[in-house]
Amino acid sequence: MFKNLLPKEEKYFEDFKGMIALIEEMALHTEKIFQFDDQQSHIIKMKPLEVRCDELSYKITKRLNKTFITPFDREDIFALVKRLDDISDMLLGATVRVDTFHIEKRLIMLIKLL
Repeated sequence: MFKNLLPKEEKYFEDFKGMIALIEEMALHTEKIFQFDDQQSHIIKMKPLEVRCDELSYKITKRLNKTFITPFDREDIFALVKRLDDISDMLLGATVRVDTFHIEKRLIMLIKLL
């Protein structure tokens, strides 16, 4: 009876899927970077993906603060969004370090020999 009076936000799951898809794409680019497959083009593609993840994270958090009834516990939603954002930050950080320190295939092979 009272279910119709209180709005329930269902768009969280769509946004979670969106963040996960962006992270998956970032992971594929990171894999290509560490395979030394045209590193620069993959590094350039990483930052916009991470920014879109940050935007989704902000959007979800903003909605969370405005929504009265959530699909599951709001602390869990916040923790999930925070973890997903942390993963995107770590992937970007790894690729930036590859670029900053000019890690090349020769160096990786040298490390494997040690």
